[in-house]
Amino acid sequence: MNTSHPISDVIPSSEGQVLLVLAGATDGLSARAVARLTAGRVSHVQASKVLRRLARAGVVIEESRPPALAFRLNRDHVSAPAIEQLATLRQRLLQRIGSWTEAAVPAPDAVWAFGSFARGDGGSQSDIDLLVIRPPAVPVGDGDWECRLAELASAVRSWSGNPCSVVEYSMEEYAALLDAGERLPLDVARDGIRVAGLHIPRAPVPLTGR
Repeated sequence: MNTSHPISDVIPSSEGQVLLVLAGATDGLSARAVARLTAGRVSHVQASKVLRRLARAGVVIEESRPPALAFRLNRDHVSAPAIEQLATLRQRLLQRIGSWTEAAVPAPDAVWAFGSFARGDGGSQSDIDLLVIRPPAVPVGDGDWECRLAELASAVRSWSGNPCSVVEYSMEEYAALLDAGERLPLDVARDGIRVAGLHIPRAPVPLTGR
């Protein structure tokens, strides 16, 4: 799964990028605005061609809004639910991981995504990095717990096609990493996404110069 733009795995063209923008919009957009929202992946000329093609197919509704045309996803079209699901693949993967966490016995105290997946700048071969906080009742090196984490990594690989790297600590161990100035707490504080469970101690994120 392309962890920054999952829709491109299924629609590997400018159509995918245009549909991703329209699926997240609540109002009509000009071709120029659509191109801008693809962050340079699709030019204004390409966006115009794609939007007109999708409008002819009925997937997109074209509206006259002088001085330009506006385009929006036709949410009554039979393809609209599939497009919206493709546009939210990252969120759906996070929901699956959250559901796994809630069903686990014992459940982790917290699960956080970090790294390129959390930042949204990874690729099709990028690891999906997860931080798991071990509950107090589970001792270090517990075999059943380690098997459960291996099952999580395997499940994420099956759901996404990406390798999954799981690191786990108790809350106290994680706090010790934070006190020692280790990089992991900083990465989680800067880019992490809480998937399930508790909030964790946060490292201060340094200000960046302009």
